[in-house]
Amino acid sequence: ISGSFTTIVGVIIWLFTRNPESKELGKREGYLIVTFGWLSMAIFGAIPFVVYGAIPNYADAFFETMSGFTTTGATILVDIEAIPSGLLFWRSLTQWLGGMGIIVLSLAILPILGIGGMQLFTAEVPGITPDKLHPRVSETAKRLWGIYAVLTFAEMILLIFVHLPHVGFEIEESFRQALFHVTSLVTTTGYVSSDYENWAPFSRMFFFVLLFIGGCAGSTGGGIKFARQYLLFQNSALELKRLIQPRAVIPVRFNGKAVSSEIILNVQAFIIFYIGIEVVGSIILSFLGLDFDSAAGAVATCLGNVGPGIGTVGPANNFAHLPDTVKLILAFFMLLGRLELFTVLLIFTPAFWKS
Repeated sequence: ISGSFTTIVGVIIWLFTRNPESKELGKREGYLIVTFGWLSMAIFGAIPFVVYGAIPNYADAFFETMSGFTTTGATILVDIEAIPSGLLFWRSLTQWLGGMGIIVLSLAILPILGIGGMQLFTAEVPGITPDKLHPRVSETAKRLWGIYAVLTFAEMILLIFVHLPHVGFEIEESFRQALFHVTSLVTTTGYVSSDYENWAPFSRMFFFVLLFIGGCAGSTGGGIKFARQYLLFQNSALELKRLIQPRAVIPVRFNGKAVSSEIILNVQAFIIFYIGIEVVGSIILSFLGLDFDSAAGAVATCLGNVGPGIGTVGPANNFAHLPDTVKLILAFFMLLGRLELFTVLLIFTPAFWKS
């Protein structure tokens, strides 16, 4: 039912847009296609949950689906194992598809999008400057998805044959739990094996900070990313040297190469926007009834595509108790974080719509 409905809508849209005046995609079209492409996937991807009745509230289903496609890991499901296997597989598939990128997949399997594909690739692929593995964007997309599929299959085989040994030593287990949670949150993976809300008060603040760090440069993990933080801290340190030696030319270097001032300004703008959205989002959620910890934690974990947060959305809880309005706002933050802010924010600027 869901597939048929989605196909019909897709065909109708295609019939009205099959003869465009120009097939060349500019930057503006690229940003629009990527943003609304991801939004459409979440809108239609929520239908199976509603049709079956597993998640009858569409706002909940949309939140769950957006969380899957953006690989956030936040959920409104209280008893996940009660969901039928088919829907559990679809839920897992949304996370798998979003892990590499929906538009990158389209470029790999739909040659018709090869025209102007670089605009779509640039708008979706995270990182400071998107690099290609191959001169042709479609070949880059195929190679990325090939690597992704091989890694997925290898991980599946390892999980089948590897058994976890439970060790009862208190010191070892404490270190293992801490290492697991730090790695999970800093890479925005979102898995938890215990409730860190019950740990020392310092731990809660420490885990809150981890929600902002993110993965490595170019990864589809959320957060600010290590590369941006490295460039920001290095530029700040060099700025102190420039104050002492104003005539000295001291460039910021990354991987042994000088980084242009344009990239430094882009990094600074990104981090300012990121922190600003966190602050404004927390204020909005507080106005809608959430306490400070829960509001700040919910925005941080959804914007960073992490999953668990702090407060009432911590590892022992989920997002089911939140009002529908809050869920829709957080779903928007998931999309913002997955497409790294600028792709979505550009659409709301007047300059974007000027010819």
